Amino acid sequence: MGWLTRRNVTRGWQELAAPLVLDLDALTLAGVECGDPADGLSFLGPGESGVLVGEFHFPAKGVTLDIEADELHGIHVHTRPNDSEGQLGIRPFGGVIRHRGEVLHPTALNAVAAIVRFGEPDVIEDVTDNSYRRRVFTYLTDGSEWELLFGTDGVLELICMY
Repeated sequence: MGWLTRRNVTRGWQELAAPLVLDLDALTLAGVECGDPADGLSFLGPGESGVLVGEFHFPAKGVTLDIEADELHGIHVHTRPNDSEGQLGIRPFGGVIRHRGEVLHPTALNAVAAIVRFGEPDVIEDVTDNSYRRRVFTYLTDGSEWELLFGTDGVLELICMY
């Protein structure tokens, strides 16, 4: 392998039928948290390399992972993919989102409902990327960071954990 090629650490992963649960209390996806070995999510099957080094898309599952040195560094759950994500074939997250033992329905979780449920974010910012705007709520919890990204209509589009 040359120095300019990217290694797809997910290439050998085998897709298996397994529950896909995003736990917002434990900040895990299927029991795997950032900092754990990424192969704990190997049941997702092989991912597609993203634009960024170490970024892998699992379009049919609505998940993107950031992996560095075989370690999970970021989890991105697409609850409502925007146009550019849709062009990559990314579909809405097909799993379950849990918080405090309850199943959350992302379409019902707008910015106001998020503050009621999770409290005031540590940081609120408006981000523009290629003329696409999102409002970002950042929560800092026990050394972890997680974000809720809302479209201009206030609907939840993306949940990220680092």
